[in-house]
Amino acid sequence: GAQAPAGAVGSVGCASPANWPMEEAAMTEMASLYMDRCDWCGFFVAAPREEPPPPERVGRCQVVDLGGEPEIFPDPVRRSEGNVASNLLPKVAHMLVWLKSQKQLESVGWMCLMETDLYFVPENLRRLVAVLGFSPDEVHWLGQTVLSSMHEEGVMVEPAGSCFSRAALEFGGYLLQQSLSYDRSGGSAGVDVRSMLKFPYGAWQCNLFNQPNMMGYTSMLNSCMRLANVFPTDPRNVHDLQGREYFTLISLDSLGRHYPPPPPGHCSWQHTLPGEDVSTMDSRFFHGTWGFRGKEYLFSPCQRAAAASAPPPPPPPDGGARHWAEPLPEALAPLRGRSAWVAEYPVMFHGHLCSGCGVGVSARSAHKMRALRLGQVHEAFFGPSSSVGAAGAAGAAADTEALVRVDMRFVLAGPRPPVVETA
Repeated sequence: GAQAPAGAVGSVGCASPANWPMEEAAMTEMASLYMDRCDWCGFFVAAPREEPPPPERVGRCQVVDLGGEPEIFPDPVRRSEGNVASNLLPKVAHMLVWLKSQKQLESVGWMCLMETDLYFVPENLRRLVAVLGFSPDEVHWLGQTVLSSMHEEGVMVEPAGSCFSRAALEFGGYLLQQSLSYDRSGGSAGVDVRSMLKFPYGAWQCNLFNQPNMMGYTSMLNSCMRLANVFPTDPRNVHDLQGREYFTLISLDSLGRHYPPPPPGHCSWQHTLPGEDVSTMDSRFFHGTWGFRGKEYLFSPCQRAAAASAPPPPPPPDGGARHWAEPLPEALAPLRGRSAWVAEYPVMFHGHLCSGCGVGVSARSAHKMRALRLGQVHEAFFGPSSSVGAAGAAGAAADTEALVRVDMRFVLAGPRPPVVETA
C-alpha cells in the first residue's frame, strides 16, 4: 500500500533509554541515522554527578536527565561482565511517566521505545498503522509479540522497538504515575499496583520502579500494561500474510538463519520422537528459530502451500531411509528467492551496535560484534551517499519512495562489520 501522510496516521516519536556518557557515541549515531526521521526524539539518561553533564540535545533529539529521581541510580561509566545491576527498568518507567506528562507531546500519535543496539524505520511504522487502519486515539501496543511462554505469561510484547499509541501511552503512563505516588507517599496516595488482581500471574509482576537489574524486563512491563488495560496487539497485525515479522529481534544480516521450524508441528522445539535419543545434539533435530515458537498458526499456511508445490528432496546417497527431520526442500529453506522470514517493509532490527562501539561488550552480547553496525544497516537501505536527514522527516512521511524494503542481495553479500577489539 501507499504511504499515508503523517497527519493521517499520527506523528511518530522515538524515545530511548541510554547510559551517559558511556553510550554517547551510540546516541550520536542513532540521532543522525534514524531518530532524526521521527517527528520527535529523545534520550533518557541518569548522568553520574562526577561526569560532565549531558547536552540538552544530541542532534535534534532532546536529552532528558532523570538522575534526580531517587528510584534511579546513576548510569554506569563502563561496561562490566555478568548480570550486573542496571537502572533500565526504573528509567523506562520514569521515561513513560515523563512522556505522558508533556503537553508538547500530545500531538505525537505513536511513541516508540528505542534501544542503543536497535535500527528503527519510522517510515515503515507509519505505513503499517495506515495499512491496519489504526488510530492513535485507540489503545494499541505494537511490537515483536512473544508467544513462547503462553501458559505462564500469556501473549507479551518485547519492549525494544515497540510502539504505543497516544491512548495507550496515556493509560500506561497514568498507571505508572499512580504506582510511583503510592511508593513515595508510603501508601497514602496513588495505587498499590502490586496488590491488584492480574492474570496471568507470572513470575514477574508490576514493580518497575524497584527493580535493580534487567531481569524480567519484558514480563514486568507487560504486567504493568495489562493493569492499565493496554494489551499486546493481535499477533496477526505485526506479521504479514506469510507469517513474516515486521518487528524482528534479529539483526539484518542474520535473516538467512531466522526461519520457522519445519513441518510437521511438534510439541517440543527439540524435534525428537518418543523412543529416540533425546540427548542427541544432531543438527537434524534442531531447525528454526526460537522466536517462532507458538506462532505456528501464523507461518504454517505458507509452509504448507510451499510444500505442496515443491518437488520431494532426493533420496540419501546411501539408499537408506530419510529421517523426517532432514534438511528441508528448497521451497521451505531459510531463503526463498531474495526473500526471508521478515516482512517486506520491516519496522525494526535488533542487535546492531554503533560503528565505534564494542569495547568492553559483555560475553552475553558478543554476538552483536559480528553483526552489521548501525551505519552499515543504514547504507543497506539508503545507500552510502543517501540521507533522509532531519529536514526530511515530515516529507519522508508522505513520500512513497521513502519506504524501506529488505534487499536480500545486500544481506547475503554485503560488507562485514569492522573489527573492534574488546577490552
